Amino acid sequence: MMPFDWRMWARLTRLALADARGPARFFRVAFVSMLCPLIVVLGSIGMALDWVFYPRLRRTRVVEPVFVVGMARSGTTLMHKLLARDPRFCTMLTYEMVLPSIV
Repeated sequence: MMPFDWRMWARLTRLALADARGPARFFRVAFVSMLCPLIVVLGSIGMALDWVFYPRLRRTRVVEPVFVVGMARSGTTLMHKLLARDPRFCTMLTYEMVLPSIV
């Protein structure tokens, strides 16, 4: 299961709801605060089902990975976009990072 700090989530939700000015902002904060744990739970269920439906996933070998890491505003996004255009490399999209599951 993906790690999730429930105490930190509760604290941040409580602080955000206390700071919400007006009913529209209150409901928006409440919606987003309920959405975060839901995404974590769905991602955890999906990753658990990956092992059931794709057992060969454990034997997949990753050869010579390339990690693009750098300070902000240093060209890492440009480097990522350039590597994504090269057919020798595989990159991740945002939804694949939020819900990292094959299922």
